Amino acid sequence: MIKKFEEGKWYRYTGTVRGDGWADRGGMDAILDGQPRRCTHVDGRYKTSFNHMGGPNDTYSHVCWYWSYDDMKLFEEYTPTESEVVNEDFKRTVLYKRGV
Repeated sequence: MIKKFEEGKWYRYTGTVRGDGWADRGGMDAILDGQPRRCTHVDGRYKTSFNHMGGPNDTYSHVCWYWSYDDMKLFEEYTPTESEVVNEDFKRTVLYKRGV
């Protein structure tokens, strides 16, 4: 379990079902794939944005989602491989050039 999110760190959600209070339209559901994601923004202790959350033009990545204490128990810090970091930097550059 992590105590709080930190911008720039990578996390992986180990749960397999939606948490209580998750967004009705499924914006938070991408995290259920168990893939590691980089934290791109933090607002307080439990609100954060992650890269590659989906939605039209990846808009769900720009939303600051609230994760409950029970959700936090299911997040773990993740140490990315060098290729994951390079791939993430490449995706970010491509999206920036596309104006997304």
